[in-house]
Amino acid sequence: MFWIDKNIVIISFDSSIYLIDNKECRVIEEIELTSPLIGLYQINENKMLVLEETYVRTINPNGKIVQDMKTDLIEDFNFQDHILYVFAEDNKYIYKL
Repeated sequence: MFWIDKNIVIISFDSSIYLIDNKECRVIEEIELTSPLIGLYQINENKMLVLEETYVRTINPNGKIVQDMKTDLIEDFNFQDHILYVFAEDNKYIYKL
């Protein structure tokens, strides 16, 4: 994945994601995943959503966590009006983007 406006390439490998500076070809940050990765979503130019099977986090371009939430095993999710709705077997979670 490419983080538009930041020249950052994001690569998922094994149980980590890597933020790589596209200009200098250096690793900015390695982020260890706590559960399998569902996907990544660029919220805006300064925030990226990392959605895992049991964990949701927002990171900045330096790879620092600015917001996070632990969940039960995610079965479904959707986005609406800058809010992520996460559905697990017995719970519903709301995560403001």
